[in-house]
Amino acid sequence: MAMDTPSSASFNTNDRNVDDIQGTNTPICFIIGFLSSKEWYFEPVTKLYQEMGFETHVHIPVMYHKYKLERDDSKATCFMDDIYLPIVSKNPARPVFFHSFSHNGATLICLLWKLLNESQKKQVKAVAFDSAPSRFAVNPLYYVHTSFFTGYPKKSQNTLKWLQHLPFAVPRFCLWSLRLALKLKDNYGAELLEFDDLPFYQLYFFSYDDTMVSPPLIEEFVISQARKGKNVEMKTWKNGFHCGHHHNHAKDYAEATRKFVHRVMAERSVVQARL
Repeated sequence: MAMDTPSSASFNTNDRNVDDIQGTNTPICFIIGFLSSKEWYFEPVTKLYQEMGFETHVHIPVMYHKYKLERDDSKATCFMDDIYLPIVSKNPARPVFFHSFSHNGATLICLLWKLLNESQKKQVKAVAFDSAPSRFAVNPLYYVHTSFFTGYPKKSQNTLKWLQHLPFAVPRFCLWSLRLALKLKDNYGAELLEFDDLPFYQLYFFSYDDTMVSPPLIEEFVISQARKGKNVEMKTWKNGFHCGHHHNHAKDYAEATRKFVHRVMAERSVVQARL
């Protein structure tokens, strides 16, 4: 395990005609956004993959109700049938990468993994997770923060609005956390921990001051994957912003992503040459 630690739905493609490139072995990257995000927010990541020769698609699912946190599994089936398989199945030789953000993106990958067959899974060569995945923490403050920052426009996120939010959010998410602790709620992170066949190459981004997810639980997940023999890398920061590392730490983020992608593609080429 390599560690480098400094102290709505939409999709797009490259400017190239998709019909022209789907017959080639051009790699594909699906960028899966966090809840309530916008496509423009991921432009640095999209551009990064395009510069490396990828066809890119941005998809922002709504896997959870932002206040109830009830999971909508049907969104994964719709993504697979309407977006994913029509793109990748035309040429199974094209390598697929996922770059996922927060619990929302990781949940989609979890549910998609249940739906794909063995050969479809093998087409996915690597996955990068930002600010996830993990088991849901039982501390309700994570969900109070999440519901605030995803539920209000940024210009309305002030101290007064936060104080007004607390009487609504705290009782709701204390109850939700209790149900989670009693295993009465879906917990995608626990489901992911059971998978032995996730992509071999995995890259993780997170910061230790994240207030919307639990960094120790992300580390728990990374360690579990390393113990299963996966090739895992971590890029972490002491201070950051949930799903904002590609903006706040743009240079480090881009460098880590490039190195990861180049290594995966280079090692894949070596394997193919031996066949």
